[in-house]
Order: sequence, then C-alpha cells, then structure tokens
Amino acid sequence: MKHVTSQILRRLSAILLSVVCLTGAFASGAMTVHAADGTLDFQVGKTIAYGDYFTTRMNIDGNNTAFCVQPMKKTPAAGTYSYDLLPKNSALRKALYYLPGGYGYEKEGIQNKYLSGWSEDNCYVIGHLVTSYVYSGYDAGSGAFYGAPQSYIDKAVELANAIKGFADPPASFRAFIIPSDSNQTVAGSWYEKPYGWIELQKSSANAGVSDNNPNYSLKGAKYGIYQGDKLVETLTTNDKGYAKSGELEEGNYTVKELSASKGYIVDAKAHNVTVTPDQTVSAKVTEIPQNNPMDLVLQKLDKELSAAAPQGAASLAGAEFTVKFYTEQSEKDPAQDGKKPARTWVFKTDESGKLSFTGDYKVGGDDLYYASDGKTPCLPLGTVTVQESKAPAGYLLNDTVFVQMISSEGDKETVSIYQAPDVPEQVIRGGVKVQKRDIETGEAAPQGSASLEGAEFTITSLNDHPVLVEGKEYEKDQVVKKLTTDKNGSVSTEADLLPYGHYRIDETKAPEGYLNEGRISLEFDITENGKIVELTSKDQSISNQVIRGDLELVKVSDGDLSRLAGVPFTITSKTTGESHTIITDKNGYASTSSEWNKHTANTNRGETAEDGIWFGTSKPDDSKGALIYDTYTVEEQRCEANEGRNLLSFEVEIYKNNVTIDLGTLTNDKVEIETTALDKESGSQMAKPDEKVTIVDTVEYEGLKKGVEYRVTGTLMNKETGEALLIDGKPVTAETTFTAKKSTGSVEVTFTFDASGLSSTTLVCFEELYQEDLKLAVHADIEDKDQSIYFPEIGTQVKEETTGLQIAYAGKDTTLIDTVSYKNLLPGEEYTLSGVLIDKETGEELLIDEKPVTAETTFTPEESEGTVEVPFTFDATDAAGKTIVVFETLSYDGEEIAQHQDLESPEQTLQFPSIGTTAINPETGSQTGLAKEEAILQDVAEYTNLLAGEPFLIRGTLMDKETGEELLIDDKPVTAEQEFTPEEANGSISLDFAFNAKDLKGKTLVVFEEILYKDQVVAAHKDVESAPQSIYFPEIGTSAADGDDGDKEALADTEVTIVDTVSYKNLLPDTTYIVKGVLMDKETGEPLEMNGSQVTAEAEFTTEETEGSVEVSFTFDGSALSGHEVVVFEKLYYVVEDGTETEVASHEDLTDEGQTVLLTDTPAEPPEEMPSVSTPVKTGDEAPILLYAGIALGALLAAGGLGVFFYRRHKKGH
Repeated sequence: MKHVTSQILRRLSAILLSVVCLTGAFASGAMTVHAADGTLDFQVGKTIAYGDYFTTRMNIDGNNTAFCVQPMKKTPAAGTYSYDLLPKNSALRKALYYLPGGYGYEKEGIQNKYLSGWSEDNCYVIGHLVTSYVYSGYDAGSGAFYGAPQSYIDKAVELANAIKGFADPPASFRAFIIPSDSNQTVAGSWYEKPYGWIELQKSSANAGVSDNNPNYSLKGAKYGIYQGDKLVETLTTNDKGYAKSGELEEGNYTVKELSASKGYIVDAKAHNVTVTPDQTVSAKVTEIPQNNPMDLVLQKLDKELSAAAPQGAASLAGAEFTVKFYTEQSEKDPAQDGKKPARTWVFKTDESGKLSFTGDYKVGGDDLYYASDGKTPCLPLGTVTVQESKAPAGYLLNDTVFVQMISSEGDKETVSIYQAPDVPEQVIRGGVKVQKRDIETGEAAPQGSASLEGAEFTITSLNDHPVLVEGKEYEKDQVVKKLTTDKNGSVSTEADLLPYGHYRIDETKAPEGYLNEGRISLEFDITENGKIVELTSKDQSISNQVIRGDLELVKVSDGDLSRLAGVPFTITSKTTGESHTIITDKNGYASTSSEWNKHTANTNRGETAEDGIWFGTSKPDDSKGALIYDTYTVEEQRCEANEGRNLLSFEVEIYKNNVTIDLGTLTNDKVEIETTALDKESGSQMAKPDEKVTIVDTVEYEGLKKGVEYRVTGTLMNKETGEALLIDGKPVTAETTFTAKKSTGSVEVTFTFDASGLSSTTLVCFEELYQEDLKLAVHADIEDKDQSIYFPEIGTQVKEETTGLQIAYAGKDTTLIDTVSYKNLLPGEEYTLSGVLIDKETGEELLIDEKPVTAETTFTPEESEGTVEVPFTFDATDAAGKTIVVFETLSYDGEEIAQHQDLESPEQTLQFPSIGTTAINPETGSQTGLAKEEAILQDVAEYTNLLAGEPFLIRGTLMDKETGEELLIDDKPVTAEQEFTPEEANGSISLDFAFNAKDLKGKTLVVFEEILYKDQVVAAHKDVESAPQSIYFPEIGTSAADGDDGDKEALADTEVTIVDTVSYKNLLPDTTYIVKGVLMDKETGEPLEMNGSQVTAEAEFTTEETEGSVEVSFTFDGSALSGHEVVVFEKLYYVVEDGTETEVASHEDLTDEGQTVLLTDTPAEPPEEMPSVSTPVKTGDEAPILLYAGIALGALLAAGGLGVFFYRRHKKGH
C-alpha cells in the first residue's frame, strides 16, 4: 500500500513537473546568445513519454537531430542559438555520431544491433538517455536517468559502454553543444556524408619479364572499388595503366582487381584506401605478368630403359644443351624464319640426367628470367627451343631441336605450358669371350678324366646403375648372364649383349674334375660399341685347380693278420694310363699323401717305402694330393711277402679334393658291420630327455675270425650339426671288447649319459670295429635311421574353449583346450598325450569330487613337428579363485618319452577368478534398506585371481528375493557397472546402485554380480539365498487399543493408557531397534499436545527373528479429550553401536482404523429410584455470550472487508 501510494504521488509529481516544464518552456524566452563557434536554428517537436517522465524531440537546421542532456531542467524554446563545437576527443561527440541522427548510427546499423524491436520514438529516448549519461561523466546518479524505467536505463548503459569501443568518428564530423544555465543544455550534430576520389596507377610487378615483350600490356585491367562487400564503382586502366574514380563518400574502401590486362594475372591483393573529403587518394597497384616457372628443362633418358637412369658405367650427367628464348610465339623454331633470340643459355645435366633452369646448371649465356618472388627462374610468354650440343659419356649426341610455345592461360601468375621433353639416347654395347684353362699346366686342356666342358659362369654387373641385358633390367651385383663352356672350355656372348660399364665374370660351377678354386673371377670393361672383350690369354683367363686326392692302405696276412712290409702296389690312371708304384713299410702301411712321404722325395721312383709319388705333367706340389681326378686301378705286385697268396686288384675313384681314401686293411676277407640303436627304457628309437639315459646300439658283424678278440668303439653324433655330441664339453663314447664265436654275430655297445638338455635333438650312433689297433670296419652314416635316437619335445598352451583366453569362468560345464606342440616325433607312429590339471598353490593335482581332472588324446603325426589339442571338460565351480597349471606327458608304445610339467610356465597356466560380495546401505551402514525415492545401495565385491594391470568390467543387478527375478523399477531392471584395472590379482571394488525404493517396504533385495574380461564373464556371484548379498527393507504395522480393556474406546479420564502393538518384518536378527510413537489428533491432523508437549512414547528392543512385534504404551491426561479420536503414528529406528539412530520405517496413516482410539465419557449409572425434583434455577449472568462473540466477530469481518474494498478501489483507480 505504501508502495502504491508512493507510486501515485510520484506520478502526480511527474505530471506537475511536466506542466511546470511545459509552462516554463512556453513562458521562457530564447537562451542568451553568446560568443561561440556559430549559430543554428533550434526547433522543438513532440513530447515523448517514458516511464514516469518524458522528453521533447529536438532538431536543428532542418532535420538534424539534437538531445537535451539535463533532463531535470526545462526545455528551451525554439529559436536561434549560439553553439560550441565539440572537440574531436570528446566522448559526447563520439556518442552523437553513433546515436539517432548521426551518420555512424546509420552506417553501423546500431538500431538492428542494439535497439531491435524498439520504436523510433523509444530509440530517440535511448539517444537522449545516452547523451545525458555521457554528458554527466557516466554518472548514473546524476539525474541523467531521472524517471526512466530500469529497462531503458539498462539499454542506455549497454549502448553507452558499447560506443566506448567503437572507432572514432571521421575528422569531418561536426557535433555541437548549446550550453545554458537556466534551461536544458542541448547537444547534437549535423548529418553529412563526406566525399573524395581514388586514382589508380598500375605497373608491372616484374618488369624484367614483361618489358619489351609484346605479349604483355597494361591497358584494359578492370578494378572494383568496394565498401565492405558492396561494389561501388568499376575502373578500367588506359595504356599507361591509369584510372580515376567518381565521387566517393568519406570512409574506408577496398580496391580489388576484377580482370587483368593482356599477359597479366588478377592482382589477388586487396588495396585498402581511406577517402577523405575533397581529396584524391592514390593507389599504386601492380599486376604480375604471367610466366612459366622453370625447374626441369628436360630429362635425359636411357633409350632402352625408357627411364632417367643410365646403364652400367654410362652417365646422364654432363650433357650440354643450348636453350634459346624468343618473344615471338611460334609452333616451330623461330630461327628458321631468321628470328633472333632475346636470350640464350647453355645448361649441363646433373647425375640424374635432369637439366634445371637455374644458375647451378647454367654453364654459359645470358641472365635468367625470374618470377615476381625474385627467386624462381621462369620463362616469359614467347617461344623456347632446346637442342643438345654435347653428349655425356657413353651416349650418342641427339641433335633434335625441341620447340615449345609459352602462351597465356588461366588466372594464376604461373602457367604450366612448358613440358620438359625426354631425350632418349642409345648406350654403347659390347660382349665378352672367356677361355677355361688348367691352373697347373696353364693349358686349355684338362688333366686326368677331368673336363673343361660344362664349366658354368655368371657375368655380374659391378655398375652403380642398372643395365638392360636381353630385355631384363639388372641392378648392381646382380647376375646378368649365365654361360657354359663348350668341349674346348670356351664360351662367348653376342657382340651387343652388355651395356657400357664394368663387369665381373665368375666361375660358379667348375667342370667335372676341377675345384671351383684358382683364378675363377675376372673383371672387364665394355667401352667400345660392338667389340667383344677377349679373356682368353694365359694371364687373362679362368684357370682352375684340378681335384687331387690320396689313398692309404694296410697290408696284412690272412688268418693271423700280421703286417706285411715291402709289398708294392701299382696305381694306374684308367684315362691316361699314367702309372706309379707305392710300397708298404714295416707296418704294412702305404700312402700317396705328402704327409707320409713328400711328393718331391724321389718322385715316382717306386723303389722304397720312402719314395714320393705324383701324377700329371705339372711340378710336384706337397700341398696337394698326388692323384688327379680319375679312376685308378690298384694292383698288388708280387713280392716275397705275398709269395703264394692271391694278389689283390681293385679300382679306386679320386673325386674329392685333398681327401685321403682309407682303403682299410687289405686281406682276402671282407669285414662289414651294421648297427641298430634303441633307448633302453622305451625299447624304441624314441627316448625321454632325462638326466640319465641309456642307449643300446646293437652292432651286427660279418666276416670276423672265430675265436679272435675284437673291439667296437662308438660315438654319439648330433645329427643337426654333424659333429660329435658334447656333454660337459666331452664327447659321449662307449666301447665293447668281445671274442667272435662265429664269423657273423652281434654285440651291444651301451651309452649312458645326461640327456636333460637334448629335447628335440636327434642322435646318431657311429661305430668302428678294431682288431687290436687295426681298424677293420666303420659304420658312420649320419642319415641312417636305424642308428638314430629321437628325443622329442613338447610345449603346451592352455585356453578356455569358447573365449580363447587364459582366464575362465568357473562354471559347471567348463572346457579347457590345451594345445600341445611337439617336435622330433616319428611320422606315422602312434603317440598318446596324457594331461592332468594341477593346483598351482598346492602343487598337487586339482581334485573335483575327490578325483583328479585328466584328459588323454591319441594321435598319429604326419610330420615330425606339429600340434594336437587335449580337451579337459569338468565342473569348475569349486575351482573359483584357483590358478591351475596343465601338466602333459607324451607316451610312445606305453612308455613316457616327453613331458611338460612346469608350475611357473605362463603358457600352461589358466586362472579361475572368484568374486564374493557384501551389500550395505551406506546411509545406515548396514544391510537395512530405506524405502525412499532416492535410495543408494553399495555392493563391495571382493575378487581373487584377476590379471593385474588388465581392464575388467564389473556388472551388478538387483534381484527380488521373493520372485527370484530381476527387480523392476518403472519396468526397468536396476543395474550398475564399472570398469576397473586391478593393480593386484586380489582386491575389492564397490559398485553403487541408485534407484527409487519408495515401494519396497517389506522386500528383500539380493545383489547379483559378474566380472567380465574382454566381453567374457570370468567370475560371478549369483546366489539369491546369500545373506551378505542381501538388503532388507523393513516394514511395520500398528494396532492401537485401550490399555485397560484392549478395545478401541478409552475413558477420557485424567490418566489414559493406550497400548500400540507394532508388528515388524524384514529386520536384521540380533540387532537393536527403537520404535518411537506420537499421538495425533485425527480432527486437526496435528500432534496431540498436553501442557504444551506432544504425547510420545518409545520402546527399545533387540530382534531375535526378522519378524515379530513390540508394544509401545502412551499414558496421558485425557480428561479434556472426550469425543476426540487419537491416531498413533510410529517410526522405527536402527541403532548402531555408538548410539546413532537412523529411521528405517514408519506407519503414519490418519485414516487407519487400526491405529485409532476414541476417547469417551462413561455415562453415570442411574439410581434404582429417581427422586422427583424440579428444574434447577439458573444463576449468574444470562447474557448471550455466544451471540455477543458472533457480533464481535462479524464486526471484525466487516472492518476487514471495508479495508479490502477501499484497497481494491484504490488499486483499481491506478
């Protein structure tokens, strides 16, 4: 009311003030004219109201706008006034430029940006408020906003602050102020647009390219003059590149070229020009002449390769080309028409055959042309010719003249008319001939049964550049041709096979009987076209060493095997017939080796055991064998020692170099041995790589003497290396001595050794048979399977069948696949893999239902190496939380031959995670839930056996224990999930469930949890009977009764007792709770109060079961409550050990009859005989108290109504 009255007074004051102001305006005369910057014609227009105030529209000198800047003074009368011009740095001048009536207001679109939706009058009001605000020095408390609504004030302040950041008005803008002491001070401006001119002077941005070239002109370029995005005027240049605009308003303009003149491109640069009044501003612009940037002038190619790469030792570098430029444009060589080039240059190609238009390649001639950047070489519009004047090494001169016309195209500085020509040239080609010679004789003839025919050669390019041979391209160190000698040891290529360059010819395969040794490589050069290089002379040919070897023998007598000395043996070449003799020494030994007798010692004398021997025409060489590659006949010659005996004659072939052939002990009898090796434990050739292994090699012999003692020595060989097996750095050997009972028979040689490191190894038994120190026979074949023992190796990789992971869910039907890789098995044989699961923690077998988990697979490998799968299917529910390791054993023929039983092997290991959960209500700190709209449950999941450092997902779902189904809230299950990465295998993580639990009284929820790894469930806890996973939502019900008789009515006496029986369910056993009750007045719905205090009661109890009841007694004075119904409200509290109480359930229903008790007066029992009495006489004041009270109440209501009536009338009047 006070506010309304104040508002009415304010409005009356405003009206009076307006009248005063208007009166003053009409009554007042013109303001005093004073010396100033000039005079103006001031006009007063209509009054514009705003808020509780108004202003008057003002104009000067016609329609130019002015504002009062002192709202609380009276408006001056129309007339002529002196004014002061505002200085250029005046904030008021700047504001007037951007307010209604100022050129900046229109130019900058102030109304659309800041006053959109405001009427023209209101825009003027805002201008009035802004000028007043600025004039006051931005003082809002100065009266500048007097009477203005807050929205107007806010808008005025917003615009005034925005203007501060705008650009300053142009210098020509004139704003004024009319100062006054008695009337309002007035400020305003003259609206005017400034004009000026722009002239253009165009020139070439690159005169070096365009000067004296008729392909370029400054005439005809078109330029646009823009103000913002608006095209104001278009200019066209004359032949001197000049143009001038018409009148332009003062302001900032942009000059942009629209189309270029002949030979030039459009200048992409925008030229910013500021036009000032009555001034011509010059814009000097340039146009860039079009040109063809020159990088690659030409590319020299190898004609055969069709590529910018030389062949062999030829080079694309150093070719010189003469390049000429003509300003005429022609499709042919302008020189043919007698034209003179404007510039001429000589360039030289680089290593890649490229010729670039740069100073680095120029070796003579004029200066280069450069593009507008001053760096990029280029060619102007015209014609260019290119001609080779000097060929590079290895190529012929190409005198073709290449002509290209450079013409204008597109709208960019650069044109891409010039196409670098390819200049192909033919490389020099030649051939080679080679002659094969014997290195010992130097002759082109073989020795012995050797041959010069069939020697194979390769020709290898030694050039850094590729070569093309027979249509195929070869790189450095690649073989370009293969040759094979004829029967004379000679071979030749074609005369044009090899390109110019450096090559090497190598013998890759010696002919029969020769070593690939000696002078087997020669380098040569192809330098002349069509010429064959001769590699045939003795010092320029391929020469090989003929294969040479030796033989040795021991001559013994039959029977007693006594050594025979002085027995001559003649050795004769079957090819040449050359024959020489060796003689046994006192031990019956003879040898052709220089290690026994020097070849140079009495060469080929053949008289004593000390005489040397040498075959062939070359000089004896003690570093070589005596016998040339050939087949020889060895014949025992008659002598005293072999008198009466049959002479031996046999053939020997010398085919390996520097090898002495042991002819053995020469008798008339032939001794042979064969062996079969078996593992003692398995009885087969498969052996287990244990620390102690015994191999039995059965040696079968033939041709021995009955009753003679012999010795068999054996050595174990590693088949892979071909060397003796070393254990602890020593070879594994064995020896057996026996006496032959027959000429044929067998004997066992036993090898016992540590084979623990021999997995996947194959051993071969080598055996030698001796009589005393005389070696009779040898069986040493590394490829003999009967002599071989195989040590297998297995490895395993276990994974869960469906997921392929080494972490699995401990489900009822779980299948693990153990992939066993094997090595060194015998293909085609049957093997058995037996596996058992081991508990890694105990190191003992995993027992399921008191039985170990095993699996077995029988397979027959097709290869010695491969894999086989062993599946284990079992009930893994009891394995949750365990880490198991798969142990595998490989058996062959019932015997174990390999195993993989490593508890620490990661490949054999698989983890079964486990999870246990405990659900709590964080608000109660217990498993008691609160039935409210925003409930939170927290489930703490304790996990074991996860993979540390790997990402997992835990996902939980709330279950209704009663139904065993998912709990649905708004038809949706209540779930929660969280990703986590455990730092250790065992740990815990909590998961929060937020949901609406208001309807869950009396329900029990169970939290089901599962953990996923790589989208696969690896652990779960889903037991609807699990107590730790359960959350219990309590529910209580009450039944109130009279404490005296237990009915629903109680005597309204001074001491009333009401007993409320509270029944509960879903509480936690062995837990302390408190029931607190309050009596409610059913009529008022408020708590019943006695002597200012509520009637309450409580009972504390400890549960034995989840369901039960407890009584709460209320005793109070009910004598004044007859006829009242009281309702018992009860709340149940959970009590923690520290005494903290948390409400967990309530029963508060005013309409519940079970909670309600009626208080009544008990009627007096009538006496047996009623005496006759008259109606008693009333005493005291009989005034109608209730009537008076009603009248009083009516009077109060009437007074209130009148008050409301006048208030509304008053309000309506406003």
